[in-house]
Amino acid sequence: MLRRPPNGDPFLSEMVGLLNAELLRREPTIVGLVYDGTNLLLRFRAAIAAPLVQLHVQSNAPGGGGMTYDSAHYVSTTLVDCRADRLQDQTIAVTPGTRYAVFLVPVQYDGVSAKVMYDGEGGRPDAMASVTTWIGLPTAHNILSASHSDTTAASVVRGDLVTGQGTTPKWATLAKGAEAYYLRAGATDVAWGQIQGSEVYLPHIGATTFDSLEDFVTLSHSSGLVSGGNVTSAAATFSAAAGTGFLRSSDSATAQLLNIDFAAATGLAATAADTLNYVLVNYHATTPYVSISATAATRTTQFVLAHVLKETIAAPAGFVYHTQNVSYLAYDVPRLVDDMLRTTAPFAWGSGAAVSDGALALYITSGQFYHGLTPMTSPAFDTTTGSTFTAYYGTTGAWAATTGLTLLNNTFYNDGTTTPATLTANRYACNWIYLNPSSGTVTILYGTGDYTAAQASESLPPTIIPPSVQYMYRLIARIIYKKGVTTPYQTDSYLTRLVASTSGAPVHNELAGLQGGTVAQYYHLTSAEYGVYMVAGSLTGTTLASSIVTSSLTTIGTLVAGAVPASLVTAGTFPAGAYTLQGLLTTAASAAAAGAGLRLPHGVAPTSPVNGDIWTTSAGLYVRINGVTVGPLS
Repeated sequence: MLRRPPNGDPFLSEMVGLLNAELLRREPTIVGLVYDGTNLLLRFRAAIAAPLVQLHVQSNAPGGGGMTYDSAHYVSTTLVDCRADRLQDQTIAVTPGTRYAVFLVPVQYDGVSAKVMYDGEGGRPDAMASVTTWIGLPTAHNILSASHSDTTAASVVRGDLVTGQGTTPKWATLAKGAEAYYLRAGATDVAWGQIQGSEVYLPHIGATTFDSLEDFVTLSHSSGLVSGGNVTSAAATFSAAAGTGFLRSSDSATAQLLNIDFAAATGLAATAADTLNYVLVNYHATTPYVSISATAATRTTQFVLAHVLKETIAAPAGFVYHTQNVSYLAYDVPRLVDDMLRTTAPFAWGSGAAVSDGALALYITSGQFYHGLTPMTSPAFDTTTGSTFTAYYGTTGAWAATTGLTLLNNTFYNDGTTTPATLTANRYACNWIYLNPSSGTVTILYGTGDYTAAQASESLPPTIIPPSVQYMYRLIARIIYKKGVTTPYQTDSYLTRLVASTSGAPVHNELAGLQGGTVAQYYHLTSAEYGVYMVAGSLTGTTLASSIVTSSLTTIGTLVAGAVPASLVTAGTFPAGAYTLQGLLTTAASAAAAGAGLRLPHGVAPTSPVNGDIWTTSAGLYVRINGVTVGPLS
């Protein structure tokens, strides 16, 4: 025994205590135990206080002592002297199929050389090493054989599993399941089964009504077609090709959504002539089928493949059969929607991107657009704070561009060449404003004409545009300027494809299409025409209250019935041509001073006179009556 240090040092005192405990300990330490296929190999270390160890081996074989320490019955017992080396390796012979227990008993000799074993018997303390049990190699046999009382005998089959089965459980084989099946726990046993969408849980908060993968599919998709199902008409009936799709198990928007295949159908007859019919795919628990009906699909337990019509024709008598495939595609919906929107409404406007102008400067507010399902935000644009735009002019394959512009156009128009043409005086320039919704860049296309105000207002967006504008830009506005004027004549928004004009009434002299009809006629005169046909007074009914001041009547046409004007200040002449009076012609009575009321100057006879013709020659007055010329009259 070691004594504690006199100075009471706690560290040294603790160390002395540990050393004394080790010096007094008798129990051996088992370092390792292994079976090499023939023998049991044991390594142990003897205690300092007991350098002799009794290696005591017992077994469960008859007379082998069993698994509990028995000093009188054993397989073998050997005294091992560990004084030269406390670490010992021992080899123990074993018999396959037998269980063994190894006991390491510390041994000391007293003063009279009597052997003392610390095995807990005869009042001696028990200081044996921990009992180790070893099962020797058994005789070769099947796992599931009569050698084991807790198994159901069976032969091994590749893929089988061993599970506990039965009311009185025993180990038994579970045959391999079908391909892609998994081991699924039931209420009492395990079995092979397919993965159920209702058992694949998605993240949720607390107890929720819908929490599985199946619920997600059910709620995020609809009944509809996936493939096939094309409908055609032939021989007075309709036919549908086989196909695949989705149907709900009942007529509810939240009913289970099922994958289905449906067979082809032929001989589908319309329910009635001239009535729209529907070719439908219908739910059935085992065999979904195609039918024709005058009632539209439920969109749950049914979906439509096509609209069909048996139309009555009077001539030639009979029927014409019409087919329109309109099935809803129920797969890859985001892509289909994205494709539809990109095709029908590219760069669709959401908000903002309002255009304004002043002193030829251009301002555009920040805008929100969508290209398909892709959101785009364009930044604010202001040419007075550094923003610039590009102007294009020319034509297909020969475009020219001016970059870095800050002022809108009030001078040029696009005549299809790479040099913009200059507007004539008092004409109007169109600025077509295009925006790239993603980058916020702006491009201007010049109008394509030397427009009057009316023509500029009525002009349509250019149909020939540069490729970059065609594929990457969105028309958002049109701004019209009169040549040389910095105040806009008209600003139109094209964000909603509705023109919102900010201009007043158009210039009256540039209006077109004002020629009237036969009732309530309205005519627009040019300046030259006004000088020829100026009416000095006003019209009341069919009578001129005043007079016509003119040098000549230049329009050949028909004089309508009515009273002769009260007076002609300047009688004038009718130019050469044919004129027709549609009513009675009354002339002034002959008078000595005024002369005759009607004068037919002398001439020569017409080559081909027409019935009713009247003429005079130096020989007299002639008339043409019923194909015969009569005259000279006397």
